[in-house]
Amino acid sequence: DGRFLIWNVCKEMIADKPLWGWGFGGFDAQYMNYQAEYLSVHSKPSMLLLADDTKSPFNEFIHVAIIGGIPCALLFLCVIALTLRHVYYADLEHRAVLFGLIVVFLVWCLFGYPFDIPFVWLIILFCFLSVVTDEFRISFPKFSFTAILFAGLFILYLLVKNGIHDYRRVHLQESAMNSSKEYEQILDNYEAMYKDFSNDGPFLYNYAAMLHLYGEYERSIMVFNECSEYISDYNMMLLMGDNYQQINALDSALVYYKRAGDMIPNRFLPLYYQMEVYKEQGRSNEANAIAKRIIQKENKFK
Repeated sequence: DGRFLIWNVCKEMIADKPLWGWGFGGFDAQYMNYQAEYLSVHSKPSMLLLADDTKSPFNEFIHVAIIGGIPCALLFLCVIALTLRHVYYADLEHRAVLFGLIVVFLVWCLFGYPFDIPFVWLIILFCFLSVVTDEFRISFPKFSFTAILFAGLFILYLLVKNGIHDYRRVHLQESAMNSSKEYEQILDNYEAMYKDFSNDGPFLYNYAAMLHLYGEYERSIMVFNECSEYISDYNMMLLMGDNYQQINALDSALVYYKRAGDMIPNRFLPLYYQMEVYKEQGRSNEANAIAKRIIQKENKFK
């Protein structure tokens, strides 16, 4: 049932951009917003209890459709189907093993996220090399070898570059959480990397959360707004709400707390924080109404 909820929300995303998709990172940036809108319309109690902070559509065909549109998803399906057909009819050694691997991969794609697992790419490479038979001939072997060599070196360069980029971000995050440095030094380190990482969603998320932790609420709001182009989730809404609450912008705080509650309606904290804001504003009737909702709210886990 949880998968069906996610797929229905993804269907709304695909319907809005069916041809070109949302691009890489589009799922992280948009899914939770679409889930909030979907659950505000389809508010069955059983469905509201299923909602969670979703990071994957649990279906690679749907994920490809979100990234590149329906044509890309159909192309992906055709490649798998044609590969299955070729393996079934070709005279290949260990044909049954290859056919079974591809079928398992196909089923996995329907309910999981195999492309996120590095070992799967090695299996795909193994299947590709096994399917290429001795009848395959390269017309221009020297040119082909040179092209493959340069393509491999370019891919290796991208992997190393991205690896260094991710290492710098994770290292800064770990050192900030486990360091005895003064918070000014930690924020200075983040600010020094900010220019080079201004389009990196996880970096902006960590930076904004660190700013919130050290009481730089207005700066945290600004960085979270930049981050929302790449990531938008339940925890960000709570932090944004608290940022606004701390600077006494209580109406804006209510907007973000409500948004967090719309994203995952079975959570208690968004309601509790709304109640606290209403108490600060002296709106006793609204605070009491929220308190009653909390008391009567059903637990997701019994």
